[in-house]
Amino acid sequence: MSPDRTLRLKSFDAARDSGLYVCASVVGSNLIFGKVTRLIGTAMAPLVCAPLVLWAFVGGCGLLLLALLSTIVYCTSESKP
Repeated sequence: MSPDRTLRLKSFDAARDSGLYVCASVVGSNLIFGKVTRLIGTAMAPLVCAPLVLWAFVGGCGLLLLALLSTIVYCTSESKP
């Protein structure tokens, strides 16, 4: 088989997609098999920091909103001498 033919996986689930892969092609009336490739996936640890980052982002947005509202109230209020 020519080396310019490759198989690219767009997504790979380690638990579901691990195993043996082989490429086959039909040339004329011949079925040609490529080399067998073993893919072993490793399970990735779940992201623990994701909720923390989300809450920090929400808190930062809340502070910016509070600063914006207080600036609007301060700038639009009429000062009384």
